[in-house]
Amino acid sequence: MSRVTFKEFEFDLETKELMKSGQSVPLQPKQADVLCLLLQRPGSLVSREELKADAWGDTVVEFDQSINFCIKGIRQALGDNPKAPVFIQTIPRRGYRFVAPVEDEATNESKFDHSSHTPTKIDSKVNPTSHTTKRGLLTYLVAPGAGLVFAVSAALWWSNLVQPSLDENSHQQSTQYEDKISLNFQRAVHQFEKGEYTHYASSYKMFGEITKTYPEYPDVQAYLGISALYSNVENSQKIIKESSELARLYQPESAMTSVIEGMVLLYLDWDISSAHQKFLDAVAIEPKLTIGWHELSVTSAILGDIDLAYRSIEHALQLDPGGVQERYHAGWIYSVGGDHRLALAQCEQTLELKPEHLFSFKCAAESALALGLNEKAKRYYVTFMQKYGAKPEQIELVENQLNKQETVAFYEWLFALWQKNQAPAFFLATLKASTEDYPMAESLLKQAVENKERYVPLALAYPEFRPMWKDQAYQELKQSLRL
Repeated sequence: MSRVTFKEFEFDLETKELMKSGQSVPLQPKQADVLCLLLQRPGSLVSREELKADAWGDTVVEFDQSINFCIKGIRQALGDNPKAPVFIQTIPRRGYRFVAPVEDEATNESKFDHSSHTPTKIDSKVNPTSHTTKRGLLTYLVAPGAGLVFAVSAALWWSNLVQPSLDENSHQQSTQYEDKISLNFQRAVHQFEKGEYTHYASSYKMFGEITKTYPEYPDVQAYLGISALYSNVENSQKIIKESSELARLYQPESAMTSVIEGMVLLYLDWDISSAHQKFLDAVAIEPKLTIGWHELSVTSAILGDIDLAYRSIEHALQLDPGGVQERYHAGWIYSVGGDHRLALAQCEQTLELKPEHLFSFKCAAESALALGLNEKAKRYYVTFMQKYGAKPEQIELVENQLNKQETVAFYEWLFALWQKNQAPAFFLATLKASTEDYPMAESLLKQAVENKERYVPLALAYPEFRPMWKDQAYQELKQSLRL
């Protein structure tokens, strides 16, 4: 028996492909595994322990949550109603039974013994699709980016996953609910794509709202964790780890799951090589995933593959040509590669898109100065200082030094400001390196390592640190990273 039929459905027990009226019905891998086990023993109780052993093996997962999600997904694919099941019956606290007649397509032999089976009445108070999400995780949930093309494809994934209910009124209500979730997801992604702290913080709240009603949506979990990290919310590292685990649990083969796993590896575990492979996997699964190309450009720059870094950020720019975050990030990537003309162009284009983007003034100033465009550099440096509220005498001192193509006064002013605002030690180190105070820069980098600051791996890419590459302290830093 390799192919079985039940009502209008066919299921191949070898390929684990579900068909309805000749059309493929999408199932996630674990959902297909569970359905296969149930169809091999129609009419018989398959215990939760058996399902766990056969479908999950030794994998350590939040099993109750995972099996509930799988059964819910199968029911949605079949259009089954848990309160009046036609296909899958829940036996509370014990397991599940496939109750529809099943036939072997090759022999037309029924695999279901109706005479020996009397369906067990399901207690209407039992909700077989309830989720046992950890209380701690929900506490956190309530509290750069993929293109709109990906948001739409995710919405299509949702639509394909959910099949019509047997009850027409229930189906209409379900469809309205699904449409609302898809629309809210697209809005949250759009907010995320705008870049910058305030937009990431806003999108984090929006993704959190979606997880309240549909925590099993893997891409929402991924975006929730990433936006938490980008906006630096309280307990952001714990949130992104938990979101990564849930995304992997619900859809391990998803491109966004690969992205969030890569970000945990890069920014929390400092495992650069493994993170790099995750981002390669992500763009292979979904070539139109902007955030995948964005992060791939970062790991490529850290690993010294400037050619791949350039190609990756250019992919991201093609996918999100109007994105402020990608323009600014491209400026940084080009400065890492020493192409100051390209860096200046990207930073200036960022300012055209968003005239108030502070760090693009700094990026443009540094690139212009490297190109010998002194007046342009001075204009950008001064504008940056003015927008940061610098005093006239501070600006005058910086201008006088810039006339001599010196920038020490600027970086000392910015260091004092950032130190007062308790900026991460890593960024303070970049400023000290810019003034060639390398002993202080090394000390601050050590502090960043001790603080487990997520930016530490970027030290291998920042051009400010290049004169320190042969120093013992810098070599010790490299030893703390997995390349």
